Amino acid sequence: MFTGIVEKKVNIKKSNFKNNLLEICLDIPSSIKTKVGDSISVSGCCLTVSKKVGHTIYFQIMKETMNKTIFGKKIPKEVNIEQALLLGDRLGGHIITGHIDCVGVVKKIVDNKNEKDITIKFSKEFSDFLIKKGSIAIDGVSLTVANCGTSSFTVSLVPHTLKITTLGTLKIGDCVNLEFDIVSKHIVKLIKKQINGKK
Repeated sequence: MFTGIVEKKVNIKKSNFKNNLLEICLDIPSSIKTKVGDSISVSGCCLTVSKKVGHTIYFQIMKETMNKTIFGKKIPKEVNIEQALLLGDRLGGHIITGHIDCVGVVKKIVDNKNEKDITIKFSKEFSDFLIKKGSIAIDGVSLTVANCGTSSFTVSLVPHTLKITTLGTLKIGDCVNLEFDIVSKHIVKLIKKQINGKK
């Protein structure tokens, strides 16, 4: 489980296919302590460290994950990383599972003086999970929805977020990992069950 407060953006050192799995490796700073078997949010995807050599860590991405994420479309140069939440830590963002729902596409970017507004198009089947001022995770970053429709939403990014995450380099047409709020998902499911008369 994660909070969407990115610790660092790092380069993907290399990637290759091995035994039908996509293997990627990243160099991480010494301040981030991790070991084989740990869960790390890599641009929003919960991945398991499969190997560690010095400050280089390896992940293996299976076909299902590639089908649901940006890793199945294009290997990014940089990724956002966050270690799993410890019991007792501050919940600075919102509850994020690291299970990506779908890939969104950057539709519009408005560069204002002190912020950047980014509009993202997504599959309308997920529209019930979005509300204005609600939470959304984009490439693992916890953000507040500024405006939303049935197939697109807008977020406003402050300079700090633009600087420390990969969202600052997004361009129109770029793909991003989206995870909708887990609380909204449960509420919508319960309401639908009640409407349909199911227990």
